[in-house]
Amino acid sequence: MTNREIADVLDQIGDMLEIQGENVFKVRSYRRAAETIGRCRFAITGATASEQLRELPGIGESLSQLILEVAATGTCPLREQLLAVIPQGLLDVLRVPGVGPKTAGALFHQLHVTDIRSLEEACRSGAVAALPRMGAKSQERILEGIALLQRSAGRILLSEAAAIAARVIEQLPPPCEPVVAGSFRRGRETVGDIDILAVEVQGLDPMAAFTGMPEVEQVLLHGDTRSSVVVKGGVQVDLRVIPRPSMGAALQYFTGSQQHNIRVRERAGAMGLRLSEYGLFDADDRQIAGASEAEVYGALGLDWIPPELREDAGEVARAAEHALPRLVELHDVRGDLQMHSQWSDGAHTIRQMAEAARARGLDYIAITDHSKALGVANGLDEDRLLRQIDEIRALNQELEGFTVLAGCEVEILADGRLDIADEVLAELDIVLACVHSGLNAPSEAITRRMVRAAEHPHVCIIGHPSGRLIGQRDRTALDLDALIRTCVDTHTALEVNSGPQRLDLCDHDVRRALEMGAHLVISTDAHSAESLSWLTYGVQTARRGWATPDRVLNTRPVAGLRAFFTMDGGNP
Repeated sequence: MTNREIADVLDQIGDMLEIQGENVFKVRSYRRAAETIGRCRFAITGATASEQLRELPGIGESLSQLILEVAATGTCPLREQLLAVIPQGLLDVLRVPGVGPKTAGALFHQLHVTDIRSLEEACRSGAVAALPRMGAKSQERILEGIALLQRSAGRILLSEAAAIAARVIEQLPPPCEPVVAGSFRRGRETVGDIDILAVEVQGLDPMAAFTGMPEVEQVLLHGDTRSSVVVKGGVQVDLRVIPRPSMGAALQYFTGSQQHNIRVRERAGAMGLRLSEYGLFDADDRQIAGASEAEVYGALGLDWIPPELREDAGEVARAAEHALPRLVELHDVRGDLQMHSQWSDGAHTIRQMAEAARARGLDYIAITDHSKALGVANGLDEDRLLRQIDEIRALNQELEGFTVLAGCEVEILADGRLDIADEVLAELDIVLACVHSGLNAPSEAITRRMVRAAEHPHVCIIGHPSGRLIGQRDRTALDLDALIRTCVDTHTALEVNSGPQRLDLCDHDVRRALEMGAHLVISTDAHSAESLSWLTYGVQTARRGWATPDRVLNTRPVAGLRAFFTMDGGNP
């Protein structure tokens, strides 16, 4: 098992203990152990020494033995005992936004809720509203959460699909050149099935390796040119073996959205040609293109269309006019403007975050730990923030060719004020303003709150503006156009948050912001050095919104970034 899978088991044990009403300290010990294991730098296996585990914070003798048993077998006696008395369906109820273990326990013990279906029935009958400390609003939010969960059923986050695809590809024979297609290649925020294409190689059978992978739970189809399996987590993965002369046509076909492919095939038909996953053919059924995507698009009089744009949103017409934009790329991004350190709720020190970012080729970062209003994240008050600024300034004296900007993820209070004093904000290089509470407020209230923050003379960036969590929480009722107009007027940037559960701004909002003249930043919101890799998801989201490098501020050198935020327009 991976460390993440072990951590998930520990989290599940914590959930079940809380459902049973177990001692809060015991529940918390499993939660902390899960967090520790999830961030552990070494791979935990059944052969890991218990002494090595006990060196980790919060891991004692009994927990270390339990963790080793989970690593070796996938479970442990305590988990099995809990599963014997808690219905499996009740654990699914915990996936409903707004339902935590304590609430699930009350629903189970008082209303006999055992799964999502019985939860919905209890809500619609009014029984949930009648429970102590619940009420009609809580009942309504649970129904909304069930609807949100149902809309995202059968799909996984882009980052989860990336991890699965990487594990599959590393187990396929190298000469077959596997590549992932489908909605994953287009950078969609969620993915259904994972489609992998491989080049046909004489004498090579990648299907045997594919269907024999240890993570395969079910083989749906095993053929010479196509196989389908279901891997752990219930995700379907398809592998197709394609002759090299058809590889480009197949990649184009299996990447594009349905409407994009229809648009391209219509263009081929108007030219007297036929396009399929096997190639582009003339009236005499002779293949005239197919080995590469560029060859296929070129034979149709089109520029090659980046995968992220293949959604039938005007890209084919622009490609025909040779007017597609040069989209921002990962290597264009020179800095990361939201991340967290051990000063608040991050896993690593400022120096460790800086070194990890430099190793990834960045020139600068901004440390933006939470402000005091977010007590749950150990947010910084003014005194701690000033001390952190001093630490960052001292660190910059040691770093060569790399800059750490002093920043803060400042909470926007209910009336639009910021929860850090202006004289301290003035000492920062970057002020990122965000909302984490009161997200159910009416449109007028949430809009006024965020517009006022964008007008603040020290605010540089509005972070994760819509407040959504994919599959867990819908976006707020924010009037985004009103916020964008304010940001344009005040030289305030809008963030594309690369966190896989956020991707906020989303692709449609990115395009709208650009059309209205706004500037963007793409940030990871990393809480560990490993999460700096999330930058790729933010870049893909920005590309889906047609973002170009000149409109993404952190493609500029640090001096250019500072220059933007010191322009006349209300910002420092």
